[in-house]
Amino acid sequence: TELKIIKADAANDELRLSGAVIGVYADSTCSELLSEATTGDDGTVNVSIARAYKTVYIKELSAPEGYRLKDTIYTVELGDNASVSVLVKNEAQTAGLKIYKQGEMLTDAEITDDGVAFIYRLKKLSGAEYRVTTLGNIYGSDGALLYQKGSVLVENAQTNASGEVFIENLPLGQ
Repeated sequence: TELKIIKADAANDELRLSGAVIGVYADSTCSELLSEATTGDDGTVNVSIARAYKTVYIKELSAPEGYRLKDTIYTVELGDNASVSVLVKNEAQTAGLKIYKQGEMLTDAEITDDGVAFIYRLKKLSGAEYRVTTLGNIYGSDGALLYQKGSVLVENAQTNASGEVFIENLPLGQ
């Protein structure tokens, strides 16, 4: 049986992904490796499976550049088919950014013979607002321009009572 594995972008099935390393296994625990192959420029790889196997399991061993590794084990029923195709989608890698805001705050004052001594303590500050912009152009895995230099990715991200804000799903880049 000829097994065709197709790697595609999760958001765009037409965008095929090269460079993924796929393991084809005889067992569901993925301990008996039958074949290891890498997707080509067209995002596909063909693997010949002996007719003795009616079911195989595929697992991604290495993700395409710029994409998250899929840890899913796919069950592929071959049956008596001459060829079977499987579409496996990957999500683009994203980043998270955690910002802490702290500063000295006046907490007390003491009257001394020399005058007033102000006492400051370092505290986490809530309510600080941030804007996240790109330092340079950011391109998608297909080479298309996603964001131009100076583009605003996040507006008005505000620190919480603990003085922090966490921003998720930022595109990789500067």
